[in-house]
Amino acid sequence: MTGLLIAAAVLLVVLLILVGRVTVIFDYGEELYLKVSYLMFTVFKIPAKRKKTAKKDKKAEKSAKKAAKSAEKAEEKFEDSAKKEEKFAEKSEKSSEESEKPAKKAEKSVKKPKPNLSDILALVKLALDSIGKPLKRILKRTEILHLRLEIVCGGSDAAKAALNFGATNILIGNALGWIDNFFTLKVPDRINIGVDFQCEQTEYSAYCEVRLSLAAALGFLFSIIGRAVKHYGSHKEAKIALKKVLNK
Repeated sequence: MTGLLIAAAVLLVVLLILVGRVTVIFDYGEELYLKVSYLMFTVFKIPAKRKKTAKKDKKAEKSAKKAAKSAEKAEEKFEDSAKKEEKFAEKSEKSSEESEKPAKKAEKSVKKPKPNLSDILALVKLALDSIGKPLKRILKRTEILHLRLEIVCGGSDAAKAALNFGATNILIGNALGWIDNFFTLKVPDRINIGVDFQCEQTEYSAYCEVRLSLAAALGFLFSIIGRAVKHYGSHKEAKIALKKVLNK
């Protein structure tokens, strides 16, 4: 009974890990802020915090002094060894020049085949065939939510500000349609596009969160590996091209 409880607990933990989502927070206003987290843990963020303490500074000073002393000793030893190496190098140069001549001739005689344009196209086709469908699936499983967009259009004069306002509305509308076509776009929190005829520059700020489950990411990885192996086995041109690229 205890073994079953332990096994059930392990399975529950594994399921929670797989169901857990990777979240990317993007915030751009006066400064860029980017944070990637999984569950409650922060993977990395920009800007990253740097902690400096007085103890670390003291240790750094001591280590710097020790490094300076060791460097002086190393320089003295290096000067002594350099003189010995110069004499040995003069003798070895003559013998190495004679031995390099037949080696260079052998290198010229053996030339490895280089990949041409058709080989590159074969590898590109292999990559597209392997990634195409899995990429569409994982993009659609990627959620974009809490989208907030603030844009104030400006220009050198009122006419240009008005033109910028119209062009920005068209651009944002097309961009949202494109994003919704490939990703899962939740209803935006706020999208506000305005115009300021007295401002020469366009000001904007944006915020959104992107979420993807770990299970979907692992499924995407295993899927492209499996498809790549399958397509590689059925495409002779891809095999030859890959061997040329790897110089085998």
